[in-house]
Amino acid sequence: MRKVHQSRQGHSHHIGHLHKYFTRYANKKGELSDISGFFFFCELAPHPPCDIIILMSKPTVDFLIALTQAVTALLIVLNPVALVPIIASVTGGLEPPQQRKLIMQVVLIGSGLLLLFTLGGSLILKLFGVTLNDLRVAGGLLLLSIAFSFVFKGSMTNDMNKGDSPSAAPIASPILVGPGAITTAVVLAKSHGELITAIAVVMASLVTWIVFRGSSKVYAVIKETGADVLVRIMGILLAAIAVVYIRQGIVGLIHMSK
Repeated sequence: MRKVHQSRQGHSHHIGHLHKYFTRYANKKGELSDISGFFFFCELAPHPPCDIIILMSKPTVDFLIALTQAVTALLIVLNPVALVPIIASVTGGLEPPQQRKLIMQVVLIGSGLLLLFTLGGSLILKLFGVTLNDLRVAGGLLLLSIAFSFVFKGSMTNDMNKGDSPSAAPIASPILVGPGAITTAVVLAKSHGELITAIAVVMASLVTWIVFRGSSKVYAVIKETGADVLVRIMGILLAAIAVVYIRQGIVGLIHMSK
């Protein structure tokens, strides 16, 4: 116990010397704010990689925090796990290469749409005179029509059996990338910057692709009947989400008109 205490004392003494050295260096360079707080992390960790922490500037730490927040926000609004039954229903009757191709198309279209609104969302909306509330109402109506289709038709494999090939577009938007995701991307671009939001879109899309790749295993368990039931349930939930979008848009438009 005494050795551990002495080791921590020696570690703190070493950190103290480093703190004085870098403080003097930062004062000369006028960059004290960029290194303040690093030694706090070194003190807390029993065996910290201080060489790495010292090399990280405060803007780097702020960048990582903002990126984490943006990725989390996008994953929450995209919610790829909840869409697994729908993906399983669509890809259940396809061969593995076709499944992978369709999933890739869905993710690419969705991420491309998010990147488009991340980099030029405000400009696009201004160009057409559209507000975020208008987008919520329109997207909610589209999502509501798709939800009705899910509830009354059930599994998408029913259409595939008639010779229709599944399309990635309606799954990519508005199911995966709906008005909520587009609004989130525009807001994140304004608050965290376009670069951080664009990187977050790529990372969230990668997570979505990984989750969707496991949909075939889900379909192997629930089969076509289970997929049909789950899709109808998801249709009811999508309809509720669509109503929320429409309500938020209408309320926002009413407040704007006052």
